[in-house]
Amino acid sequence: MKKFKLLTLIVLSLFLISLVGCDINLDFGGNQGTNQGGENQGGNQGGQNQGNSGDDEPIHLHHTVNFFTMNDVHGHLITDEDVEIYAGLDKTSTILHSLEENDDYIKISNGDMFQGTQFSNSLYGLPAIEWMNLENFDCFVIGNHEFDWGIDKIAAYKDGNPDNGELNEDCEILGCNIYLKSTNAMPSWLSAYSIEECNGYKVGVIGCIGEGLTSSIAASMVADYKFVDPVPLIREYAKKLRTEEKCDVVIVSIHEYDENTNNRIASISDDARIDAIICGHTHTENADHLTRSDGYIIPVIQCRGYNSSNGTINISMNDDKPVSNGSINHYYPSRYESNKAAYDLLYKRYKDIKETNSIVAYSSRNFSKENLGKLCCDALRNKYEVEVGICNVGGIRSTIASGDITYSDIYNVFPFDNTIFIIKMNGRDLENAINSSLYYTVDESMLNSGDLFKANQVYNVAIISYVYENYNAFNTKAIEASDTGDLVRDVVAEYMAAKYPKK
Repeated sequence: MKKFKLLTLIVLSLFLISLVGCDINLDFGGNQGTNQGGENQGGNQGGQNQGNSGDDEPIHLHHTVNFFTMNDVHGHLITDEDVEIYAGLDKTSTILHSLEENDDYIKISNGDMFQGTQFSNSLYGLPAIEWMNLENFDCFVIGNHEFDWGIDKIAAYKDGNPDNGELNEDCEILGCNIYLKSTNAMPSWLSAYSIEECNGYKVGVIGCIGEGLTSSIAASMVADYKFVDPVPLIREYAKKLRTEEKCDVVIVSIHEYDENTNNRIASISDDARIDAIICGHTHTENADHLTRSDGYIIPVIQCRGYNSSNGTINISMNDDKPVSNGSINHYYPSRYESNKAAYDLLYKRYKDIKETNSIVAYSSRNFSKENLGKLCCDALRNKYEVEVGICNVGGIRSTIASGDITYSDIYNVFPFDNTIFIIKMNGRDLENAINSSLYYTVDESMLNSGDLFKANQVYNVAIISYVYENYNAFNTKAIEASDTGDLVRDVVAEYMAAKYPKK
């Protein structure tokens, strides 16, 4: 939000009333123009804060503090029914503008915004940055998949160089518990919290990531970082925000949904108490409530992944400022029309991807995630002529419908830049390493030989880099290992083109 404009508006409005000499109903809710046909016509300012900036007691137009949140968008940025089954940010803009017609919102993107589609990945999330700037987002919380390209790609959006794209100056990137191992402190481009204003109330937003989520990142990409327990830091920063910064409301936005962590946050009391918890990471839609020690019910929200839902928390305030209750709402972008200004902004960069998106294969069947996981393993075995192919369940991110199959379809299934390792392992270690988090297929000759894996026999295995690097059962037991450098999605595309020829 751009801060502190209310006093000027009130003075100007009173001056106009005195000129016209008649009663006028003043709507100070934030809509300073009209929204026609999904295109904002020069009025709605994307959540500009309408409070004052002086030392006087602020005037509260609405006795609420409002938050808009989204999480785990994973690069599904633009509505394109030819390619995408998910609604884009152009439809989220319509939701935002509708909300902001009558009130002010603090807008938070709670992690895993960028990684996931050819459009977003090829530009390192820049279209999402430009959209957040258009809608004047206030906070962006780091998620585990922000590390997938190397976190320096995200840090560049706060380096002061407009040539590589910049997040608005007023939008903080948050991650209070992300520490460089070398310094045991946050990197300089991250902030622990952001101080915002909503309807005249001063609001602190603390951002963090789940302590255990380093395991969800390719080991090489997070080797220099550690995620420490966020709860002690939340307690420290919340107390500072209330006692030193004089915040009326303090919330936590954490890229994780974990009941134990949420309960620990809710148990923080007195000057360090938390008024709301925004979650992410698990892609589930949650609207929970936890009771604080003083009896206040803390709203806890998470939205579905892939921009399937967005959410709001609205905290009611008493006249003497203490919070009284909080409500949760979810909104579904697919039910809304596109906002033209947002669509045009996104399409400016999307058109090149769309125009070069080639048809790779054709199939009369639909492919589930499990189908595609097994197909990936077959593709690895076929390409490298090995006995075993292995990929992880979590690496299969989408399905493919029957009909023409484009490169973007395959990219959306395999968005991570995983390469393929060729390793040798004996049968005993290989059998012990394979678990329910993995897909695997084997050469047909092994199916008729009694025990699938013979303890002392050495097998050639093609395995994706994430599994090899992050599963100690593989990287500590492999007799030999070499990285082919081939991207998984390219190997799968080649295999599908041969197995399912295009028409």
